Amino acid sequence: GEEGTDVQITVYRADSDTYVDMTLTRRKIEVPTVESQMLADNTGYVAVSEFDAVTVEQFEKAIDDLGKQGMKQLVIDLRSNPGGILDSAVAMVDYILPDDMKNFEKGDGKTLIVYTADKNGDGDTYTASDGHELDLPIAILVNENSASASEVFTGALKDYKKAVVVGTTSYGKGIVQNLIPLGDGSAIKITTAHYYTPSGFDLHGKGIEPDVAVELDEKLKTQAVVKPEEDNQLQKAVQVLKENK
Repeated sequence: GEEGTDVQITVYRADSDTYVDMTLTRRKIEVPTVESQMLADNTGYVAVSEFDAVTVEQFEKAIDDLGKQGMKQLVIDLRSNPGGILDSAVAMVDYILPDDMKNFEKGDGKTLIVYTADKNGDGDTYTASDGHELDLPIAILVNENSASASEVFTGALKDYKKAVVVGTTSYGKGIVQNLIPLGDGSAIKITTAHYYTPSGFDLHGKGIEPDVAVELDEKLKTQAVVKPEEDNQLQKAVQVLKENK
């Protein structure tokens, strides 16, 4: 139906065996994938839950808002981020890195962010091009459930020594997979290439190792909400940034 119009629905609640009539208004919903706040000592904190189509704009807005508040250093939290859209991760790295970091061969004069290669060495190359950079100390938080696009993001910033990585070794998913539909309605998913960080590191099956390894306190693993001041991994990241100034 048209956005802004109402629709009548009936909801069945199995626990009470009841039906509830509701009137809902149709509208577009943008799911927040980025949360941010300013911590002590002008430390910006940005948590990214996944890399969706809307994440790039949300991420850039969070960075810009924190900058206006006087951010001096930044923690990017990718813990338990399962990945998502590669182009979003690339665009977010692009927002941080300058366009002309020629540290690695495949960039062709541009800042190399990630590249893919199949069994013949053929693939795609992704470079920076937006003309924007973020010049301040950065720490990235990862854990064993940070995967795929999270690892692409982390690997690029780690290779350029633009960020210090804190936490535990990431999941290790760095493959390109294609889905081929078959005539009977089923399909075959095949791996066609691997992702490589700018330095040529194949993270698949290995993950990104942190520069500073620290496990989350056991008592925090069962808590639904952890306050920043109680989060030992986050506090370690802030400490590392202070020490590296």
